[in-house]
Amino acid sequence: MIFLIMIGANIFGYFMTMSRVPNHVVEGVMAMNLNRWVIVIGITIVYFLISMVMDEIPLLLITLPLTFPLITSVGFDPIWFGVLSIMMVAMGLVFPPVGMIAFVVSATAKVDLVTVYRGTSIMIIAIFIATVLVMIFPELALWLPRTMRG
Repeated sequence: MIFLIMIGANIFGYFMTMSRVPNHVVEGVMAMNLNRWVIVIGITIVYFLISMVMDEIPLLLITLPLTFPLITSVGFDPIWFGVLSIMMVAMGLVFPPVGMIAFVVSATAKVDLVTVYRGTSIMIIAIFIATVLVMIFPELALWLPRTMRG
């Protein structure tokens, strides 16, 4: 199943490249003259909402061909955006109404879903605070990669 999703995402990415859709999206958003933080906040909200109902790998494989050129064109670091998008996807995977990880924990531990959601509420708050901190202080996400590069 994962292999089929990756094949479909690869075909989708090829189609996006050949049809120049990411370039048109970048041009359209740049023509709106939006602040770059409005763009990032919009993308993170969309990632969070979609990740509540979609698994993380297909979500990233399908959306990154559109969002990555947009983020880099407004001047954000690609590594920072990668960390930010993974944080949003992680929060969406445990957040109600779907929260796929919550269902797995509920079935595995044989605990009702309300108890699982109650237990994950602290994690959701922590991920939200960490996401806000990474947005305010990008060095939190970029320190280790920059240190490794030398």
